[in-house]
Amino acid sequence: MKLLAFLVLFFLAYYFVPIDAAETKAFIAEINTSSKEGKTIVTDVEPLAVAPSPAQFWVAENYHQDYFARNPGNPYCELVINPKLEKVTAQFAELLAGK
Repeated sequence: MKLLAFLVLFFLAYYFVPIDAAETKAFIAEINTSSKEGKTIVTDVEPLAVAPSPAQFWVAENYHQDYFARNPGNPYCELVINPKLEKVTAQFAELLAGK
């Protein structure tokens, strides 16, 4: 669910199979109905047409894995990622807690 929440923030979410699209759209709808400001998510949910199957993807090198968790002091992490995560965590604390 955290990955899904992360992906939805980028205005475009891709899926391989229709069930992923349905889950993503349901998650967006849940966020939209819980918005205290009345603003809606503008993320498009589209099929991933670049690759015909998930088999064409591979695991990234180890230094890319858990980058933010392993590099919290990195200027990019501090200035770009951390403020966004703090805002999302504060605004959607109930959803992230599983309520």
